Amino acid sequence: MSPGEIASRGTPRSTASRQLVERLFVGVCIVTAFFSVTILAILLLAILVQSALHFLSPTIYCEAIAAAPESNRGPKLQIVIQRTPTGGHYVIRSADGDASVQLPFDAPREEVQQQLQKLPGLTSVTVETDGYTPNLRHTVDMSTAPPGTKLECEGVFRKNWWKLSRTFVSGPPDPNPSKAGIYPAMFGTLWVCVVCALFALPIGAGTAILLEEFKPSKTWLRRLHAFVQLNISNLAGVPSVVYGILGLTAFVACFNLLGKQKDAVFEFGVQYYDQFLSEGNYSLKIPVDRDSELTVPTRDGELIAVFNQQRVRVNVIGANDPLPQKKAQLAVTLREGAVPGRIPDPKWYYLRLPFGRGVFAGALTLMLVVLPIVIIASQEALRAVPDSLREASLGMGASRWQTVWNVTLPAAIPGIMTGAILAMSRAIGEAAPVLMISGVVFIPNAPQHLMAPFTVMPLQIYDWAGRPQEEYHVLAALGITVLLAVLLLFNAVAVFIRNKMKKPLS
Repeated sequence: MSPGEIASRGTPRSTASRQLVERLFVGVCIVTAFFSVTILAILLLAILVQSALHFLSPTIYCEAIAAAPESNRGPKLQIVIQRTPTGGHYVIRSADGDASVQLPFDAPREEVQQQLQKLPGLTSVTVETDGYTPNLRHTVDMSTAPPGTKLECEGVFRKNWWKLSRTFVSGPPDPNPSKAGIYPAMFGTLWVCVVCALFALPIGAGTAILLEEFKPSKTWLRRLHAFVQLNISNLAGVPSVVYGILGLTAFVACFNLLGKQKDAVFEFGVQYYDQFLSEGNYSLKIPVDRDSELTVPTRDGELIAVFNQQRVRVNVIGANDPLPQKKAQLAVTLREGAVPGRIPDPKWYYLRLPFGRGVFAGALTLMLVVLPIVIIASQEALRAVPDSLREASLGMGASRWQTVWNVTLPAAIPGIMTGAILAMSRAIGEAAPVLMISGVVFIPNAPQHLMAPFTVMPLQIYDWAGRPQEEYHVLAALGITVLLAVLLLFNAVAVFIRNKMKKPLS
């Protein structure tokens, strides 16, 4: 054995030290990974359990029934108490306010009866739940109430969990927590993520193909290629709020090159109408151009309006003429000189320049956020394809583009879809860039077209979680559950597509 081989192997002591360091490093990695996964699992389980409790638990806060008075001591009260997930207490006060009893929600009936005996001359009952909101406080005069009168306190949620889930998922946000829902934010999230995916995935995959499969040979082009690759890697670590500012400038205002946001330079997919209120109190819409003058009905002209999705002829009468007797004729009758209001009727594909603070601008901004992730993941997927497949295709006479389209890209689809899952998982949870674009949280209606104002679930959850009332914290927990469900739905669709398009490499 040569001295070089002995030196390369090292002494037994150095070999043992190296093995010890490697084992310690592996052990630290395993402990750290186990700790991280455990913490995430506990947090996720806590959110799901808390949400399930509020979904499935009844929320009858309190119920007071007045019976007929037996003596001059006042009416007899029967209090029914049921535990609620939020805890808290309720207060029963006498009419003059000098005496009061404070009880927890889960107090036994015997304790309630004992406490009520401490209120002499009780003529009215006021029940309040921690003084959260005014609608949680009710006062009933028990001295004049007939026997069997029920005093029921309105809680945060309904008594039926099915009604609760239906109201929360299909209802708009509301100042009253019992009526608040997440439907506009959920629908806005779906709009934004779908449009973002339609733009980010093709552009990201195309960029990755250009950078990996069509590398330049000239020196200055190779330097440009390296510069672009370096910037893509750096953009993956830029804070998302920076992309929000960029989207606000580039997409919302279009760099102020096309005028103000309210003044559209270009519009597509919208029809304008002059809307009148007929003498029969029906809406009549006359199709017009956006920049035309307001329509003035005259007896000499002929107007064609849209009524009940049908085109009808408008009956124009003078200012002092009698009204028609037939209801069908009255429904399409206008007075001469009536003043309309101009309204737009946009389609779902409505586009305008500048884009404004709509769904399209928000989706393009999120596209900038996730585009580096898609590009890098697609590049790694293309690099994983064996070079033997490319060489075999080129050897059979295929061009470089035919090789990419028929061989390389189909083999890389699973890896590209994995990157798409990671990208959309980040996009669906972004709040800062969307807040820069939408600017508002309270949106009562779901977006109906690409230029409509919108909000997303992370913004709505952030708004609820930032309020001091505990009822809104419950809504935030339920919103997180819905957000996770939508995220799992997106991931399931992506995994299904990936498995369907997966092909063997040989």
